[in-house]
Amino acid sequence: MSRLFCICFFGTKIYPIFARMSKNENIMNKVLIIDDEPQIRQLLARILGLEGYEVLQAGDCKAAVKQMEYSPNVILCDVFLPDGNGVDFIKTIKKISPESEIILLSHKKRSFRLHNQR
Repeated sequence: MSRLFCICFFGTKIYPIFARMSKNENIMNKVLIIDDEPQIRQLLARILGLEGYEVLQAGDCKAAVKQMEYSPNVILCDVFLPDGNGVDFIKTIKKISPESEIILLSHKKRSFRLHNQR
């Protein structure tokens, strides 16, 4: 049985999965899904798309950097990616898109440690 583990980093605090989105109906809220498993990406994209969000997708860190030019409001990022670690990738995301909120996902049975990143 796979597990879904979600945390949201905002500044230096950790919050539940809830991410702030624009309440302005004229602004399309964009979500970037970064996951190397196409089935997971497609499932999340379908659910979010049906809810009215514009969904961007990437299968690895390199593709995600290209998608960030579209300024996503929220980024759902797998922890274990083929070309990097989602926890370490947060620094890159925040340099490119500092206003984006980040939700880390892990559906693998591996464990990881969060290190204080200063």
